Amino acid sequence: MSDEGEPNLIQSFRCRIVTPQRTVFEGDIRELATETPFGSVEIRPRHEPLMTPLKIGIMRLTRWERRSEHGGHEQFAVHGGFLDMNGKEAVIIANAAESGDDIDLERVQQSKARAQERLDAISRKAAESEGLDPVRAEAALLRALTRLRATEKAV
Repeated sequence: MSDEGEPNLIQSFRCRIVTPQRTVFEGDIRELATETPFGSVEIRPRHEPLMTPLKIGIMRLTRWERRSEHGGHEQFAVHGGFLDMNGKEAVIIANAAESGDDIDLERVQQSKARAQERLDAISRKAAESEGLDPVRAEAALLRALTRLRATEKAV
């Protein structure tokens, strides 16, 4: 079948990204690339069954439609969760996820600044007097940086 026709299982697979609040993405894709605690993973049609935890990071999807926005690529900020690939469909169950196109840059810059201030305060030994948690501050900074990376256009 040509690239202009309907997707099939040889050329594409179904993908869903879901969070407790909503379905973030559902569609046919050619490729999925993401980060796990064990390293990078690239999923293509007919991939072996796989279930793996996800790190906070970027998930890049290559859509079935070559003429879609961004040349067929879309990036998501994924904040932990699991990836389940059964050979025909990939389901991502994430704690939180959002398309790079939906991220408010001003808001994420503010989140990044707040997280950085918390880390700076912790490094100045202010953590004890202000009750700051360095693990939470680092996680907040990582989430903000991931969201910023997701807004960059995929190449």
